[in-house]
Amino acid sequence: MIIPQMQALWGEQAAMLTHARGNARSKLQPGRIPVGPAPELMFARYPSHPAPDATRRLRAVPLDGRPTVADTLTLRRYAASGRMVEGESRIEAVLQAYAARGPNGASEAEIAQETGLHPGTVARAGLWLAKYHFLEDVL
Repeated sequence: MIIPQMQALWGEQAAMLTHARGNARSKLQPGRIPVGPAPELMFARYPSHPAPDATRRLRAVPLDGRPTVADTLTLRRYAASGRMVEGESRIEAVLQAYAARGPNGASEAEIAQETGLHPGTVARAGLWLAKYHFLEDVL
């Protein structure tokens, strides 16, 4: 049987490790590990915003030879891995609505009203589009 042989090997390895360590103690003492600052303080200077942000305005970025939304979904294997945030047609509709608004962009609420999509759908699609630089913040 293999299992008893493996258990014997593990026992032998544990004994060798115990012998090699001797009376040495771990240098790390769990009770003395310093506690870091709160994450919101640690990352306060990062250029990020909580979502959804009613004041955030986004605008479409020209593709200039970059892959399209459909190409990006295929390349990143979203459908194959079952991690679609929204359907391709909805993502495209949100992108087209932002593109139609021009350089001044629009808020999520404006796009939701314009497209008739649920605000949550627009928020998810907008975040995905911003992640892959199809949308950018209007500063």
